Order: sequence, then C-alpha cells, then structure tokens
Amino acid sequence: MQVTCQLGSTLDQEVERLDGLGAFIWQERERIRAAVGRQNPPDGENSTVECRIRGASMEAAIPRGSRIRITFSRQQHRVGDVVAFMIGERIVVHRIVRCARRYLLTRGDAMLLPDPPIESAAVLGAVDTIDSGSGWRQPAAQSLPPRRDRLLAFVVLMTGSLLLKLNADLARRFIEWLDACDQRHAWTRKLLYR
Repeated sequence: MQVTCQLGSTLDQEVERLDGLGAFIWQERERIRAAVGRQNPPDGENSTVECRIRGASMEAAIPRGSRIRITFSRQQHRVGDVVAFMIGERIVVHRIVRCARRYLLTRGDAMLLPDPPIESAAVLGAVDTIDSGSGWRQPAAQSLPPRRDRLLAFVVLMTGSLLLKLNADLARRFIEWLDACDQRHAWTRKLLYR
C-alpha cells in the first residue's frame, strides 16, 4: 500500500498547502530521510506525520483513502505492528510478519506474498492511528483469510524466514521471484489470490 504524505497539523485551512509541501518532500528518498531526521527530536520525544493511503493491500485494517498518522520513534518494532517503510523510492505501509536479526519481513493484510526483506533502518515509523472518515482510531487487527490462503501464506513466509536466516539476499531473490511469477502468469495469481 503506497501513501501520499504531508507534514503538519490537521487544520482544514492548512491541508491544501501541506498537501503540496508533502508531495514535494515525499517524492525522493533523500527528502524523506531529511524530513524524518527533522521529525525525530534529539531529546527522544516522538513526532508524527499525517498521510493519505493509496492502494488496497491493507484494506481490512486501513481502508483505501484513509488518513494515517506515522509516529517517528527509535523504538524496536514487533511482529504485528503496522509500519511505514521505504522500498526503493516508494513509501509502503504494511504489517510486520517476521523479525530476523536486523531484517524485517512485512506483508499487506490483503496479500499472501510478503515484501522482500527490509532492514530495520528502512522503517520510517509506526502507524498508530487512522481516520477513514469516522474519527481517529487504531488500525484494525489482521483478519484471518480462508484456511487455504493461510496455509499458502504460512509456507511462503516460513520459506522466506528460513532463507532470511541463511542470507538476506537469497530471501529477497526468492520473494522477488515469486512476485515476478505472480505478475507474469495467471495461474500463480489464481493460486495465490483466487
């Protein structure tokens, strides 16, 4: 799930101006890192950025078009946390499904395949609250997919986790290979997502 972010308060008269500023800042990795660095005060206090979600990979927990608050902190993230992180030049919001050494495996709640492994340092912050039009609340817990989907997701996750323990690059290549198969062949899409 990709996000469009803005820095600042939630006052209605500032939203349009901040959307433009946020779009500029969140277009490139260097600007994002600079914004995160500014948002992390040296005295250890946390700060927050508000963003709007695009995409449906977290649909059950975070409906498409929702606003989210990403809290920047230096805390350790745990399995089950919904986090915003960098993949290439994109900001993605997914749930952590496995922690291994300095790497994390994440996956969108509506997806069966995990994302390629990311370093813990790639995490920008935790998604603490969302607003899908009815006020701010915590993201919903992950819903259970059908048993067949859970089994397939479990096998892929365990294989990815085992490879991650052996070699992060090997795990990344395995997950990217599965994703490429999913993109190229209709049968894998049917197998993975019906």
